Amino acid sequence: MSTVDRLIFDPPIREWSLSLRADAVRNGDQMRGRDQWVQLINRNVSRLGIGTSVEDGRVLLATGHQAGLWHPGILAKFLALDIWGDALKKMARGSGENSGGHSGGENRTTVVGRTAEKTEKKAGGKVGGGEGVFWVVADQDANAAWTFEVPVVRGDELTTRRVDLAKGAGVAVGNMWRGAKTGVATSRQKAVRADVLLAGLETLRASSDVGKSVVEGGDAGFGNEEQLDLLADAIKAMPDESVLENQAAQLAWVLDYLMRERLGISMPVVFASQLNGLTPMRELITAMRDDALQCVQAYNTAVRQYPEAGMTRLRIDPMHVELPLWRLHDQGRDRVFADMADSKTILVNDRGDEVAIDDAGLAPRALLLTALMRGYGCDLFIHGTGGGVYDQVTEQWWSTWRGEKLSAGVVASCDLRMEFDVPVADQTAVEQAVWRAHHVRHNLDQESVVQANEADSVAQKRALLRTMDDDRDVTRRAKVFEQIHALNDALAQRYPALIQQADTALERARQGLLNHEVAHRRDWFWGLYDDAGLQSLRGAIAKAIQ
Repeated sequence: MSTVDRLIFDPPIREWSLSLRADAVRNGDQMRGRDQWVQLINRNVSRLGIGTSVEDGRVLLATGHQAGLWHPGILAKFLALDIWGDALKKMARGSGENSGGHSGGENRTTVVGRTAEKTEKKAGGKVGGGEGVFWVVADQDANAAWTFEVPVVRGDELTTRRVDLAKGAGVAVGNMWRGAKTGVATSRQKAVRADVLLAGLETLRASSDVGKSVVEGGDAGFGNEEQLDLLADAIKAMPDESVLENQAAQLAWVLDYLMRERLGISMPVVFASQLNGLTPMRELITAMRDDALQCVQAYNTAVRQYPEAGMTRLRIDPMHVELPLWRLHDQGRDRVFADMADSKTILVNDRGDEVAIDDAGLAPRALLLTALMRGYGCDLFIHGTGGGVYDQVTEQWWSTWRGEKLSAGVVASCDLRMEFDVPVADQTAVEQAVWRAHHVRHNLDQESVVQANEADSVAQKRALLRTMDDDRDVTRRAKVFEQIHALNDALAQRYPALIQQADTALERARQGLLNHEVAHRRDWFWGLYDDAGLQSLRGAIAKAIQ
């Protein structure tokens, strides 16, 4: 079984509707181009067969992540978006249903429902629901999309192995990701043939040390065969390269297949690499070019204000100012600068080549992507814990440079742990095992089985220990010590199992300490977890709305 150790919501999920600012977001310049977002979402629905079309005028709720086989903390965002959005829609429609099943009184669920209903009237649209949610694939990132780590058990030892399905052989060497070009965005990584991915999966399945890794429902197995079969089914069912042209699209499709089959979730997608086709993005690029110094000074000030976010400041030179943009191409990602050397400012890459504003390769970096989503693309965005930290930088930057308040940003995540049939221990447990192994050797007379069967020897040793301090003669005291050791040795010969048990416990504790970090990891690919664990996560999120 998998265990839900922790759910993270900030603010509490029951209060998210209070954060919806659909009425404010739908006024003025921030709503320009919303129809283009809806059209983009619906084109992707039609082209990829993922999710349900979005109705124009609907309040949009969103989340997002990289293209990859991500962990349950990311899955929690999708579950929260689906469950909360659906509950919000039902309440807004006045169906009388609510997630908590409460009736009467001014409880939290009632407040949520009234807020949602009020928001719908002001916005002139519908709130929540499957067709009002979508996710953005951060395919401008250069991550190895088909690479993930698996737990490996060899006896009592728990370690990890990095798997790259795109490599075909299944297991990467060291830290090399041979299935992806280093530094190339997933939107520019060519789609991988299904037979290559399946070959990698079969290599993983055939690995004996991996194949006995995880205890699920009482049966030893890697996740279990059913879960690996489902991943294989998803890969086999993928449309060909004419539809899924790159690895980002492939991963979006496979993840949707798995979420749909295992959790009943399917929501449309947009890709960060597509956003430069929208008016809001091009207008922002123009604004950044023409106001580069003020834009980036505000950006860097915000980055300095929140060092815990780990964001990097942009470069400011006398005639070149780095902008929060990438220019994506098949060999990598170029940084983009505002070149102010002449009377007319232009965009250039880091080699000095001019880049047009309508260049299809232009894509937002992390903070700009969040600003686009919350400023133009949706009315509430769900971050993970990391995104929730760096989003403070986005808000500060946007407020200073644009003088605008972004739509609501909230946080959802979880810790879902696998259970392993190996020893797991902390430092305290090791210290206790060390003490026990030393103590039992010299104090077998204190063991209950010895006391029951060796009354004379136990009594003799205790009498010697009780009286030895009364005699200060060195020679006689040495003889008493010899007698005590002889009694201990005799008991050790008759009860070797007690000593062996303590030694074995110490070995397991020491190995358990080595296993501790891996055993407590929360970031295995969520598709490897058992159904009971995933349903437990879903249930815990639904309960949090009550």
